[in-house]
Amino acid sequence: MSTTSKPEVATNSEQASTALLSIRSVAKHFGKNIVLRDISLEIAEGEFLAILGESGSGKTTLLRILAGFEHATSGEVWMSGERLDTQPPYRRRVNTVFQSYALFSHMTVEQNVGYGLAIAKRPNAEIQSRVAEALGRGTMTRYMKRFGFYAKPPIDLPSGELNVSAPHASTGRAFRPGSPDEDIGRIAIGQGGLEVTPLQMAMVASAVANGGRLMAPHLATKAVDQDGRTVKTITPTLYHQVMKRSTADAVAQMMKKVVDEGTGTPAQLGAGITFAGKTGTASVGVAGANQTQPWFIGFAPIQNPKVAIAVTVERSDGGFGGTVAAPIAKTVVQTLLAEGK
Repeated sequence: MSTTSKPEVATNSEQASTALLSIRSVAKHFGKNIVLRDISLEIAEGEFLAILGESGSGKTTLLRILAGFEHATSGEVWMSGERLDTQPPYRRRVNTVFQSYALFSHMTVEQNVGYGLAIAKRPNAEIQSRVAEALGRGTMTRYMKRFGFYAKPPIDLPSGELNVSAPHASTGRAFRPGSPDEDIGRIAIGQGGLEVTPLQMAMVASAVANGGRLMAPHLATKAVDQDGRTVKTITPTLYHQVMKRSTADAVAQMMKKVVDEGTGTPAQLGAGITFAGKTGTASVGVAGANQTQPWFIGFAPIQNPKVAIAVTVERSDGGFGGTVAAPIAKTVVQTLLAEGK
């Protein structure tokens, strides 16, 4: 019969009298091979613990027992005064990160980061908010600036008639980019004092439609004099390269699913014309008044985009982006496409 040495345990604090996690005389045998022998350990809340040992000493086996992926041959595991080792893995408030750091290849970065919260069945708004915090304020700010936030849009209108789309404080003052006072988690889901214009959101949709390239918006394609002669031609101008084409294509497919089978189904165009969209609903007015501001942005057709659109209804009695704004977008886009726009 072969045996292995016990793993050594090092902690960075003294043991507390009341343990968060209690491992009591745990042993694990694989046939005649004894991997763990009479392991007893108490870990206090907030304590950082490292398990050290040579290869094969049972470090991973002990973690797998805590997570529920292995059953101890003998002994017990308790957590917060409750027996842990008798519960199935999905009921244990324990997470394990294995030595393989590979991401789920079929998921987006957001889905990978938020996977644990999704498994815990946390609300979507909470998952999006916490993922935004995890991915970082700097990353969020950088992409917002690329999309044109924090600056007046470069459109041919007097500067005084333009507004900046950006997060604002309750006093009405716009935050500077990356301000620590921004509620970046809520901003990620369109809340947190984020004030935007329909033009800004149409620019966001157009950047995705255009393979990640955000073009400067214009109201006209040319200027003519009183005799009908063209005196100036407005040419397309790149404003920002927001993202790679592959990333934009992936976002477009997610937006397509919103219209095909998600909250944006009322925007379906029919006749084989694909529509990529995103719905949104903001709470406005006094708390409890059930007043909302529904939104829908999108572009169509996906394969050869002709129209990018943003629709918002400033006041609605409890309406949502999918039920109020999406049907309006559908009507407008159908009309423009029928007219050859």
